[in-house]
Amino acid sequence: MKILIEAIGIEKPGGGRSATVNLLENIFLLDSENIYTVILSQHENFLDRFANVHQVIVPFHNRFLARIWAQMVIPIRFKNIDIIHFTKNLSVFGIKVPQIITIHDLTTIIFPQFFPWLDVFYWKTIEKFSVQRADLIIAVSRNTANDIVKYYGIEPRKVKVIYHGRSSIFSPASADEIANIHKKYDLPEKYLITVGRIDLKKNLTNLVKAFSIIQNQIDPNLKLVLVGEIYKKCEDKNLTPTIQDMGLMDKVIFAGRVPDADLPSLYSGAIACAFPSLHEGFGLVGLEAMACGVPIITHNSSAIVEVVGAAGVKVDATNVDELADALTRVINDESLRVQMKLSGLERSKEFDWKITARMTIESYQQVNTQ
Repeated sequence: MKILIEAIGIEKPGGGRSATVNLLENIFLLDSENIYTVILSQHENFLDRFANVHQVIVPFHNRFLARIWAQMVIPIRFKNIDIIHFTKNLSVFGIKVPQIITIHDLTTIIFPQFFPWLDVFYWKTIEKFSVQRADLIIAVSRNTANDIVKYYGIEPRKVKVIYHGRSSIFSPASADEIANIHKKYDLPEKYLITVGRIDLKKNLTNLVKAFSIIQNQIDPNLKLVLVGEIYKKCEDKNLTPTIQDMGLMDKVIFAGRVPDADLPSLYSGAIACAFPSLHEGFGLVGLEAMACGVPIITHNSSAIVEVVGAAGVKVDATNVDELADALTRVINDESLRVQMKLSGLERSKEFDWKITARMTIESYQQVNTQ
């Protein structure tokens, strides 16, 4: 088969890049028979070693111009391929060959108040039409699959659940690695960590409020470390004022975006990971934390519940007191943390990129023979 994979925009660090890079690498490690063309925003060196993979680079860095280019070029230039796989929700019109779309989440529809109106309009209209025309939709969780059926009216038989895997870089860090990361980011001995893009849906203002309740009760030296960039488009404008109003400016550390290589040590050095996000299509942070042996406390909704299973503590994170109680219980109970560490490490082993890649290749074969 000649397979076109559209992966525009994966150059930006974060969960989307991590997931797509791991998927592509594992597909090409498994499949040396089919011929692949990958459309990207920039050249990816990790793909150079695969003889059956050709890269096509979009000539625009602006994401809107890149989408216009995709719409104008893909239907004409790639008429002779057998399958197109759109890996990041968005597709194009005018495709005459079978197409697969991977949908990561429908958060924009479920929480429209968190997003610009134009994004909401797109997801309710254009994206819906695109998904309805696809031959197969890959959902990264059962929760996302249910949302696709509910909000887009897709027949369940057209939706296939394929979970993300655990990246090999995530495992418990050594004492030396943790000491080095503490020094690099000037971290205290005891800290609570949360990782991910800082925006409204991450529910971090509630986390700060919960942290203010427990901080002096547990240990006045305890700090909260926020790892991730501030997402201006959906910025939580109450976050910084809440930190200031509660006198926590010296207790909350904004680490910003960090290199992927630093994340395992940052996770491993934390006493626990709090991930109170109101909605996730999968929730890589939960998987990464478990793989690093860190207890995880999450909101009791959306796909993150599927990911952490019984290994995590799940609470109603819209309730500040309930969230504070869960943080206190985990931080104060060493035996519980040890149990959660062991359970999390075992749970994380269930998510394997090789399985994800194999199921994706099987999806190509399925669509090609329909």
